[in-house]
Amino acid sequence: MAQQTIGIDISDELLSGVVVSRKGRDIRVVDCATVAINDKTDITDQLSALVEQLHWRGEDCVSGISLSHFSLRNLCLPFTSEKKIEQILPFELEEHLLVPVSEQVFSAITTSQNDDGSHLLVAAIEKEFLRHHLDTLKNAGVEPAKVCMSCFVLADYLCEAGRDGQDFLLLYGDLGSMTLVVCHQKKIVFMRRLSYPEAVFTDAVFSFNGQEVSIADQETADTAVHSLCTIIQQSLERFVAASGLDLKPDHVILAGPMQLAAGFREIVEQELGLPCNVANLRMSGAATLVKDVGEKWIPALFDRPLSLALQGENRKISFDFRKDEFALPSHLLGSKKQMFALALAAGLLLAVSFGYLFFDYNSLKIQHNNLADQMKQVFKASFPEATRVVDPLAQMRARLQEVQAPTVSMPLYTQEQRILAILADISSRIPDSISMHVSRLVIDEDTVRIKGTTDAFNNVNTIKKLLADSVRYLDVAIVSATKSKEKNAIRFEIRLQLEENS
Repeated sequence: MAQQTIGIDISDELLSGVVVSRKGRDIRVVDCATVAINDKTDITDQLSALVEQLHWRGEDCVSGISLSHFSLRNLCLPFTSEKKIEQILPFELEEHLLVPVSEQVFSAITTSQNDDGSHLLVAAIEKEFLRHHLDTLKNAGVEPAKVCMSCFVLADYLCEAGRDGQDFLLLYGDLGSMTLVVCHQKKIVFMRRLSYPEAVFTDAVFSFNGQEVSIADQETADTAVHSLCTIIQQSLERFVAASGLDLKPDHVILAGPMQLAAGFREIVEQELGLPCNVANLRMSGAATLVKDVGEKWIPALFDRPLSLALQGENRKISFDFRKDEFALPSHLLGSKKQMFALALAAGLLLAVSFGYLFFDYNSLKIQHNNLADQMKQVFKASFPEATRVVDPLAQMRARLQEVQAPTVSMPLYTQEQRILAILADISSRIPDSISMHVSRLVIDEDTVRIKGTTDAFNNVNTIKKLLADSVRYLDVAIVSATKSKEKNAIRFEIRLQLEENS
């Protein structure tokens, strides 16, 4: 039986969905539909209407969200180890995100690596919105297995189907914004959402009836597209300067409803100086359309939900935010067949485990007896005067300790006055005018370590110079001096190398 997957794309103005049927390598689009978003605060009714139009049977679902709900950053970390990147990334993001990292779900991909470290593309979404998104889908009878960025998934498929690995720009145009995706060497390296000028919204320049985009004021529309193209060029220049990539886009791929607007393609070609192609994921061989779907298929509307539906064949994808506390609940015992299979597997595993334990116990017992005999022989050979052998290992350790123990136990310091003299010397050399709090002081045979806080970096250097004047210390070094984030204080550590007779 064919497995069906639904891809639901939730943009700022439109809900769109595609259902694909997968049987082996044969992937077919069996249904598609769109529903306009009238009330952005609650789209439960619109989602329910979309699911009903798609005749969905409740199988796999992949949900896509607009970039307007994500924070995107390009970062460079001086590590190439994935483990180190995972450890450091939350602290690095604290300085770049307005909302605390603890209140967001974030994910990252490595765009490039070199001797200096790793370049990352990071996306974060607020937990509150993600929770609301999942609750809304659940109220509409949908439980998505994956939650992704719609434009990233579409761009990822276009990268794989690209011409000879050429660099290109993907521009996905909605009625209120433009999403820019940069593909370099078949990798997505940069993403940004760019809003139209305010006049587009105040004058309601663009409108969409489900088939075509109408323009109320052509001059305002052209100005808005010109302005966005300028922002795109500036964004690319800043990204290239920061990343150092040799980025030379060969062409532009247009996607989204705005490709249906008159003159849109021509303006983009003129402003960016690159040839523009229209996205059509179906023509790349990703899936075939059944007859009824072909009559209503519009690539500008359905390419994104199609790319989402095709994600059902991948177990793990980049930028899947259905993780951690938002991971899909597992239903291991969802049917009687699963329960029977689990019970059978558990019984078989238990029988094999008991058999292995019995065999392993006998083997270990034989090995233990052999080792015990060998230990007795070694002990008798080493200590022939011993007449009674009870626990050869413990007895041998006791004999060795007796042999190795020193005849005289020397104290670490022969004069208690030594420590007092060092403390008095340190105290006398640091004046009361220097604000200093010592949190830890360790004195051993060769060194003295002082840890504490002061109110200025200059104080640390002053303390070092004052102590260096003492004849007691062979060397005085500042181990560390850092500014505390919590308090306006300087944490420091100074190491004193003692003279031999100090």
